[in-house]
Amino acid sequence: MGWKIAAVLWFLLECWLSHQPGKQSAEQSRRLAARSGANERRLRRDAHLLCFAILALLACLGFGPWALLFCAAWSALDELTKKGIEGRHCSPRDIRLNLLGAALGAAVWLVIQAVI
Repeated sequence: MGWKIAAVLWFLLECWLSHQPGKQSAEQSRRLAARSGANERRLRRDAHLLCFAILALLACLGFGPWALLFCAAWSALDELTKKGIEGRHCSPRDIRLNLLGAALGAAVWLVIQAVI
């Protein structure tokens, strides 16, 4: 039950972060990059990978391998839903990053399953 709750909470956090207006999202990225010393563009790219890797891992731990279908669908839907948000846009590049992140999370899940 714990992994399911973690997966749902992570999904909700990801939705909230992903669907903020463009100005607010950009400002948060700038502040985080400045505080961490990271390159802002790289930070935004890596956020897609990390967020979707964590989502896929938690979803698989909580709901099993079928959760990957949800993660794959959400990889595209997340971007498609941004069309209606001020200052945001749908990016094919970001869809690919989301899918790659989900695949990385699934790979970690497979390793965990092989070890257990």
